[in-house]
Amino acid sequence: MNVCKRQFLRLETKHIPIVLNWFWQDDVQASYSKDDFQKLHEDMELYCQASNTHHSNQRDYRLVCRDNHPIALMMTSSSERLTDDLIKKWCVPEGVTYLLDILIGDRKFFNDEQLIDVINAFVFKQLADKDYLLVSLKKSNIKSLQVFEENGFNVLGEYVPSYRSHEHMMLRLKIGAFQLERLIFKKEDSLLNRQTRGSAHHLSNTLADDFMEFGSSGKIHLKDDVINWLSQEISFDYEIMDFKVQILSENTVLSTYRIRLNNRFSLRSSVWVLKDLGWQLKFHQGTTI
Repeated sequence: MNVCKRQFLRLETKHIPIVLNWFWQDDVQASYSKDDFQKLHEDMELYCQASNTHHSNQRDYRLVCRDNHPIALMMTSSSERLTDDLIKKWCVPEGVTYLLDILIGDRKFFNDEQLIDVINAFVFKQLADKDYLLVSLKKSNIKSLQVFEENGFNVLGEYVPSYRSHEHMMLRLKIGAFQLERLIFKKEDSLLNRQTRGSAHHLSNTLADDFMEFGSSGKIHLKDDVINWLSQEISFDYEIMDFKVQILSENTVLSTYRIRLNNRFSLRSSVWVLKDLGWQLKFHQGTTI
């Protein structure tokens, strides 16, 4: 199975018509007034036309592409360049904070379920050396707020952005080794949870194309083999214990843990690599104890 290649490309003038079409989608248009839309349009034009000016440095526009096809737009600003006092009060003085203020996309390819995956991939590819990420969400978007909170974002308070007409909630994510450990834990857990373990689509995106597993029986399993037998497996009771993550390189981490499957215990180790789709499992080994 092929895994989609994800990229974060600098916005260019040729992309603006595509992005403007996304703003006219019903659910997006409801969040922006005519003036909001015009300001953003002008800002994108200036950003593309004058990449070395002070104005263009205020914000960074990134086009999220899947297999070279644009699916979403992300707009970020660093705390050093923020001028809105309403936002600056939520920046942590002793760290570098970035604000993700816009994340929209083509609803045919980009939906709420992909929000966290896209943000996680963006953080580890573009902001890995930063400390905090602020995210502004529409207050009425209860579903997205819950998803973000479940994935480590803390709700800070309410505010109305200078170029929007609706109340928003500000959330903050702490970037770093702790957050990485939490993310890898959730990915390991998703390979044990019956709801996600049985999804061929989820497994295809989580396992690297060159994935290999040394099973406790001594057999070697490859990606397609694992997807086929995991999707047919029955549910079981499990508990992950003593979970740890060790950073091996900029794009590689090792996770180790002890696990109870029903009444059996084993030691597990996994090698995760950062690719265009995000963190993917490259190697796994289990040893019965």
